Amino acid sequence: GDRIVVSSGTYRDHLVIDKAVVIVGEPGVVVEVDGRTAVTVTAPSGRMEHVAVRQLRSAAGTEPGLDGKFVGVNIRAGTFQLLHCDVQSHSGACIAIHGADADPVVRNCAIHDGKQAGVYVFDGGRGRLQGNDIYNNEYAGVLLKRGGNPTL
Repeated sequence: GDRIVVSSGTYRDHLVIDKAVVIVGEPGVVVEVDGRTAVTVTAPSGRMEHVAVRQLRSAAGTEPGLDGKFVGVNIRAGTFQLLHCDVQSHSGACIAIHGADADPVVRNCAIHDGKQAGVYVFDGGRGRLQGNDIYNNEYAGVLLKRGGNPTL
């Protein structure tokens, strides 16, 4: 896939990754979204690294399948890699991994200050969580439900 280098700055719109791309953040890149999920991944593969993701809070409305909450990074499919990122959510989980086709790698990330779990894996979601700092989340660091089966 293509490689996108993102310049330092704060980006306030949600990001949908539906193609196999590599997104590399320069120092100081923040995706900061209020009232919706910050990053949604449906691509079959790809990578995002060195990006801070901030889901600020919930607004009126809900997101189907996520217990009515918004998340920092919503991974619904593929073998996407999330590397060296800093993720937080003031509405729901920091990272949601769900669906039988979701098998991402989350490595060397700071996953913190989630209003629910740090990482929520459910509905047959898998994935590999390696070398992450998961802390200060209101629920479990990693929450498994309905067939969620990651490798820790």
